[in-house]
Amino acid sequence: MCCLTTVECTNKCGETSIPRGQVSDHLLKCPLNPSVCPYFDQGCTFKGTDQEVKEHEEKSVSLHLSMETSLRREREARDEKVNTELKRHMCNLVEMFVKKEEDNQDLREQLTKARAELRDMKKLMAGYGEMNISMKRRMEDHVTKDVTDKLSNDVTTLRNALTTSMERVTFLERAGPVPGLTAGPTFTQLERQLDLNDSKLNKLDLEIRLMETADHTGTLMWKVSDFARRTQEAISGKTLSLYSQPFYSSRYGYRMCARVYLNGDGAGKGTHLSFFFVLMKGDFDELLHWPFKQQVTLMLLDQSGTGQDIRETFVPTPNGNSFQRPQTEMNVACGVPRFCHLDRLESDMYLRNDTIFLMAKIDCKDLRVL
Repeated sequence: MCCLTTVECTNKCGETSIPRGQVSDHLLKCPLNPSVCPYFDQGCTFKGTDQEVKEHEEKSVSLHLSMETSLRREREARDEKVNTELKRHMCNLVEMFVKKEEDNQDLREQLTKARAELRDMKKLMAGYGEMNISMKRRMEDHVTKDVTDKLSNDVTTLRNALTTSMERVTFLERAGPVPGLTAGPTFTQLERQLDLNDSKLNKLDLEIRLMETADHTGTLMWKVSDFARRTQEAISGKTLSLYSQPFYSSRYGYRMCARVYLNGDGAGKGTHLSFFFVLMKGDFDELLHWPFKQQVTLMLLDQSGTGQDIRETFVPTPNGNSFQRPQTEMNVACGVPRFCHLDRLESDMYLRNDTIFLMAKIDCKDLRVL
């Protein structure tokens, strides 16, 4: 349809020649265009022309004020309710936070206490380990050649006495009871004597074995068996490291041992076997030169026969705490945290029959032999 065609206003305002394309513009300013009261949002439902709405506003001031006041009160009541609910939730959150903080404080105190108990337990276990090593070392230090000969003679004497006692028991058993002689106490005494002899023999054998394993040439040969189990204990934290038996530069020389971490320590933790040299307190330290200056060699021995030992050699630093005269049972260990990668131990070159062989050796050629 042609937009220039004239039409009549749909509100019947009297305009009859409005171009069809301008009807919308006319309706926006048409005096008879229906409007709603400005207080429609406050609840007033009046509708009419602009003139009628204006007259309505003038006549309904008190009604509109009442509507606005009522609406404002409703809004304030609703806001107050929301604020009250928010405050209640805030109080609940504060109470929950305080309770959680108290719980966290209790947990922190329990954790601190548990850590302290764990440290004390580790110190206690370390003390027991060092005490055990100390007892072994003292026993080994007091076993000289004369003592060895005496112990061997005592063992021989006891073995002969045991053999004689056994022959007497056999003879009495075969002869049967003697008239007028009560055999019971005799057999009881013999049994007690045999038990006593067995106990003495076991004790002497143990002392001789400890003496025989002590080296006095500055060389430690250390067989570490049950490698898989001990490694698992190291990984789990049950036994982080192992100490070797003591060895000596001479019979009255420096006392030393080795320490190994099968799952690594420090820079080698979890990736390498860590191998360390340790100086220990000895009974003849007053006669020795300090600080310790001898060259140290650490080795993991090749069991395949190809001679591919893993070795590290170092010369002690004169100012290092590890090489001063020991004031406690043992000095701080010094060695190689990344001595051998754990992957290399998967072959049978260094690990066979669940066993590895470690060696620690010091250069004794310029030492004064006591």
